Amino acid sequence: MKLIALSVFFLLVTPVLLGQQTQYLTYKSNMRIKGVMNGEKQEWENKNISVSLDYKTGEFHLHLYNYDFLNNTQDLDSKNDSIDEKRVFTLSGMFPIQQIINQKQSNQNYNIELQLKNDDLDIEEMLLFDMLITWPEPGSENSYRIFSLNGVLNNDELKLPAFAEFEDEIQLWLMFSGNMNAQ
Repeated sequence: MKLIALSVFFLLVTPVLLGQQTQYLTYKSNMRIKGVMNGEKQEWENKNISVSLDYKTGEFHLHLYNYDFLNNTQDLDSKNDSIDEKRVFTLSGMFPIQQIINQKQSNQNYNIELQLKNDDLDIEEMLLFDMLITWPEPGSENSYRIFSLNGVLNNDELKLPAFAEFEDEIQLWLMFSGNMNAQ
């Protein structure tokens, strides 16, 4: 009976596993947001984000929740007190994947556009990012890369409630590392 159950399980799971897209396995991802309110710098960090990068197409997706950001200058107990509503934000776009895979030097910069989206606030805005990709072992077969993206969110245009009292330019910084998973 156990053998039959295991066989059925593998018959059902194998097509799903074989049909998966080859992805960069991403880990150690985090996002920081920096802004200025009343002349005082504020910074938040979120280490609970989901990042995926398809190495065949260059399709990139990031999902994060506004309530997962921590402000290191505030008590951890009060992190959710200032959030009116819990919201999901996404950033998505295309990375120049063939250039990344064929990268010859240890550091390479790219300018990319990612779409910031939030359905609750009816936001769909393209943001420009400077992306630095570091290849710690150039020339090797190792596919490990470190991705660092810096961008600016202009809140005068977006009018995000969380940044209502902040100066216009909100700095976004995303960093993650990845290893190509060629299945």
